Amino acid sequence: KKTEDYRSKIDGYLKNDPAINLKKTAELLGAELKTTPAFKRDQAIPEADIDISVLNSAFTLKPGEISPILEGTKSIFIVEQDKFTGIDQEKFKQDKTTYSDSLLERKKQNTFNSLQSELITKANLKQYISSSSPSAEIIDQ
Repeated sequence: KKTEDYRSKIDGYLKNDPAINLKKTAELLGAELKTTPAFKRDQAIPEADIDISVLNSAFTLKPGEISPILEGTKSIFIVEQDKFTGIDQEKFKQDKTTYSDSLLERKKQNTFNSLQSELITKANLKQYISSSSPSAEIIDQ
């Protein structure tokens, strides 16, 4: 209920002054405002008790846009996106190749392992050597 009151007051402030931001409205309301450091999708913020679902909702906002009420498991949030930083295209190209190569190698290994298991099963091999068999020693004369 308190959050809904805050939200309606924020809407009122925005209606009267579209240039106002969440920081200024928090000051006017005497509410606590917390600012997170920049974060990536699906990245928890250690010093903030914010759910991933709330963080992901922040990515749907445009810079300066204020969210509707977002409910987390422990708290309720109203979020304003400060800025959006896109990906570093050069780093993406480098990482893409490395990741692609790694994924391809993993797929090859999984395919080989599956084929090997299938062939061993089809061959119906019998093992005549057990680990408890005595070992032979060669004596040098």
